[in-house]
Amino acid sequence: MRHTARRRPPRRTRAVLAVLPAALTLLTAAGCAGDDNTEELNAWAQQVCEPAAQPIADANAALADMGAVKDGEQPAELQKRLSTDLGKLAAANTALAEALEMAGPPPEVEGGAELQTQAVTELRQVAEGYDNAQSRIDELDTSDQAAFAQGLGELPDDIQDLNRLSRSALEDLQTGETGQAIASQPGCASVAGPEASPSASGSPSAAPSSSASPAAEASASPEQSGAEEEAAEDDAQNTE
Repeated sequence: MRHTARRRPPRRTRAVLAVLPAALTLLTAAGCAGDDNTEELNAWAQQVCEPAAQPIADANAALADMGAVKDGEQPAELQKRLSTDLGKLAAANTALAEALEMAGPPPEVEGGAELQTQAVTELRQVAEGYDNAQSRIDELDTSDQAAFAQGLGELPDDIQDLNRLSRSALEDLQTGETGQAIASQPGCASVAGPEASPSASGSPSAAPSSSASPAAEASASPEQSGAEEEAAEDDAQNTE
């Protein structure tokens, strides 16, 4: 029996949706802990995590939304949704940087001032990166679906760079006593992060293959690409 396949976004669009949720793993890793902590470190961690709780929740909601592939979603709708989510991720990183800056260096930690300064600087760089990605998405022409998909397909590499930077931003603060103190705070310890789409592993393999030609994919009309994908899905279902 032949089934009618549902329309799905172009291949390169789906690849971007698979990569984007990996871009804020510093938030989902904030629960890493060490073995010991002190009263002073707990007080410091509270200063960091309490104001960060809402931005973290907003960022997780944005990640979950980015991981969703919505059937029948038009390019303009997808553009608006991704732009909004990227804006939330930028705001979350900015809020984390501000919270760390206000809390000051972790007390009684060797090199604490340097660790704090580095984390604040990198979090602001990540926020700026998300702002730039948001601007690039806003500038895409949604009237040409193939060109729109191509434009989205050019973003994963930049998003993965942000992912690597965001991982390193709080990495040193998440070890030893500072890590234990951060993990003890509800605003940070409960950050498990939403699961994105099954293909969104956060690894570089989630990005489009570098061997694929963006020009070749963009040259195919949306109708042709959709027909080819539907035929492939039908064949797979018939085989089952």
